[in-house]
Amino acid sequence: MKIAYIYLSQLETRDANINQMLSMCEALGKHSEVTLFTGWMSKSAFASLCQFFSIKQNFATQRLPVKLLTGSLLIEKVTRLLYCIQVLMALKAGSFDVIYTRDITLLVFLKMLPSWARPNVPVIYEPHTLYHKTSEKVSFELEHASLKLADYFIPISHGIARDLEGILGVDPGRITVLPDGVRVDVIANVQAQSLARDQLQVLYSGSFIDWKGVEIFIEAIPFVRTPNVVFLALGGVGKDFERIEQLVASLDLQDRVILRSRMSQDELMPIAKSAHIGVLPNNRTAIGAHYTSPLKLFEYMANGLPILASDLESMREILAENEHALFFEPSNPSHLATQLDRLLQDEELRRSMGQRNLQAVEAYSWDSRAQRIVEIAKRLTQ
Repeated sequence: MKIAYIYLSQLETRDANINQMLSMCEALGKHSEVTLFTGWMSKSAFASLCQFFSIKQNFATQRLPVKLLTGSLLIEKVTRLLYCIQVLMALKAGSFDVIYTRDITLLVFLKMLPSWARPNVPVIYEPHTLYHKTSEKVSFELEHASLKLADYFIPISHGIARDLEGILGVDPGRITVLPDGVRVDVIANVQAQSLARDQLQVLYSGSFIDWKGVEIFIEAIPFVRTPNVVFLALGGVGKDFERIEQLVASLDLQDRVILRSRMSQDELMPIAKSAHIGVLPNNRTAIGAHYTSPLKLFEYMANGLPILASDLESMREILAENEHALFFEPSNPSHLATQLDRLLQDEELRRSMGQRNLQAVEAYSWDSRAQRIVEIAKRLTQ
């Protein structure tokens, strides 16, 4: 089985979407021949990127001579068009059994072509959102028309699947929901490394962008009654990091919060393993409430952490209340603190939740996800 994995992204950002893409290519590479078609990055820089995310490059790459530029909508459209043209030429020159993409731009491009000019192989689309719901760049009409070019859909959440069916009219028989995953076996062998010994550690890891709710996490800290607790906020960059840094200062929390910018997997996982609780404070947005499948959720589980999460559909798809997590009212710092105190003050509850999360996360390995995808791809090519 030869798979063309197609996704244009800004590799230099090292965002979670890059982690997800590379993790999937690595996992698919264990069960098939995979070629990742991506924008330009030097060979050494790409190797460094893989190292940052602890990726073993068991897949081929075609690093096309184009970069995704987003300075203006016109420039972005041009760079995406150039990428798609080059991908089409490479697909015509190569021999692949299936196309796998999380890039709606590819579907938009294929829709523009006459049928004879399109690749004559099945296309599997992995939607991470409904773009007409979350972006001004894509209309309902464009998304609806473009999705007709996909033969099968692998959304990362049931919220996406529900809207694919109910809003965009996709046949449910062509949909399989596969949430994101984690390297369960790798994390199992990580040794804990504490940033704050002899204190209970509450961890938020990942992006600091608005809908992630990091502000709510920080604003809850003054309401927490449990003593001897340190709060870790790890992963922000640029203006998002500065915004949270200023919030911490304005609330005079510098002695209670440890802030770190984005970290490699090798740096982050030992710290995560030493934490006592993982927090997912998503705000109630379309992405945060319905569409997301957070990598940090599965990382928390694989590290054996009990979880405190916003009471949202996207969280309850994976987490059962009082078994894997406690929930709090989204965007409510006071309620977050109340639920956090409950976890902080109940060591047995933390222990039992952590153990159940370790057991449950086995179902969410990247490897098992890749196996399901290869099985679907084989059915489509028979």
